[in-house]
Amino acid sequence: MEEGVANLVSILNTAAASCPISRTILIGYSQGAQIVHTTLDRQLSESARGAIGAILLISDPIGVNNASYSHYIDNRTGEYLGAYGGGGILGSAQINTQFTSRAVTICLALDLVCSRGSSTDVHGSYAMVGSSVNVLQHYGRSAADKAYVPRPPGSASLEYLDGTLQVFQRSVNGALHHWYYRNNVWINESMGDPINSTPIAVRYNNQLSVFGRSIDNQLLHRFWYGTGWSSTEDLGGSIVGTPAVTAYSDGTLHVLARSGSSALWHWWYRLDTGWSSESFSDGISGDPTVVEYANGLHVFAREGNSLHHRRWNGNGWSKTNLGGVISGDPTAVVYNGQLSVFARGVDNALKHYFTQDDHTWHYQGLPGGYIAGRPSAITYLDGSLQIYARGAEGTLLHWYYFGSWHYEDSGHSIVSDPVAVQYDTQLSVFATASSAPASLLHTWWDGRRWFTEELGESVTAA
Repeated sequence: MEEGVANLVSILNTAAASCPISRTILIGYSQGAQIVHTTLDRQLSESARGAIGAILLISDPIGVNNASYSHYIDNRTGEYLGAYGGGGILGSAQINTQFTSRAVTICLALDLVCSRGSSTDVHGSYAMVGSSVNVLQHYGRSAADKAYVPRPPGSASLEYLDGTLQVFQRSVNGALHHWYYRNNVWINESMGDPINSTPIAVRYNNQLSVFGRSIDNQLLHRFWYGTGWSSTEDLGGSIVGTPAVTAYSDGTLHVLARSGSSALWHWWYRLDTGWSSESFSDGISGDPTVVEYANGLHVFAREGNSLHHRRWNGNGWSKTNLGGVISGDPTAVVYNGQLSVFARGVDNALKHYFTQDDHTWHYQGLPGGYIAGRPSAITYLDGSLQIYARGAEGTLLHWYYFGSWHYEDSGHSIVSDPVAVQYDTQLSVFATASSAPASLLHTWWDGRRWFTEELGESVTAA
């Protein structure tokens, strides 16, 4: 066991030194869980400690089952049983307090190893417990949602931790509309709130938060807390356009928006202090985008025809102008250790800014069709960088990078900016179709070919 701990300490310290912008997820089962648990108390460098994003310990022989991060589970149904005072067969130790907010532990009732039970069969059954969703899938999602790692920015579509695909849009009557996909069925509802922008959703603290601009230009917020939707929260401000949102890896939730006077408004939320806000007289000309990269929070917006960049390093903000010749709102994404920003150029072609070290920026124009709006960018599980945009001729355009750039026109006729999301192993793209009445177009890639459907409810481009 000590040899395993020493090896893991060496691996983590070396990885943090050689790849400082990377994050590590630690998963251990049985003796492997003991090795991970013990390693957290050893001589890890500060950078290695900061790089640990999430921890999932399964049947830890030295763990406890009554901590905030513990999940003591019925070995037949997979249901949560609450706190249990017993501990592992080799002892009962709390995880190092530096990591408790990033950790999830799982122990099945009667497991000989982690609950001092009587069954070795239960100890080997973690991948088989539960009915529709097994224990590892469900609580693995909980660990991922707590992860101290950079998250994708907020979007009109995302995968929630319960395994559902969530889509939000503004309906033709101006109300916030919600679709979700579960068990091969689409369900939709009107949430009633009148909004004047594209809604933006994000996962934060095991909740699903949705933001939008009200008809009187205030920032609105609602969240799903597991059994229902909260009432609408008015966060004030006097904003125009669509807000940007992201969950930062220090546990804060950040929202950025442009004011009517072209200032950059910033709201942030902490569990211990609630909401705070500030504004910057940055003179931006369009909607911002926000993303986490290299231990910093990066905000981009158009300033005239150049790209405005504001960065939070944990202690303060810096501001730079990255130049270029753009005429549309930017979209930022992290891909393979690189921070990329895409926007429409003054010539209506797709432009690409990127940095690989958070210092030196590069700029290129991409071949392909002309675009009419804001692009959507995501990384896909096959290792590709995916870009979608509404073309100048009103069709859905697609760029992807997989060693080199590729381009295609899908031919789908749309009247709104698209939004792309990875759902399980599927790549989904949503946009407002040009049909009358307008409906939500959904086209998806299953790894082999594309499929398309229209979801039927009347929606509008924000």
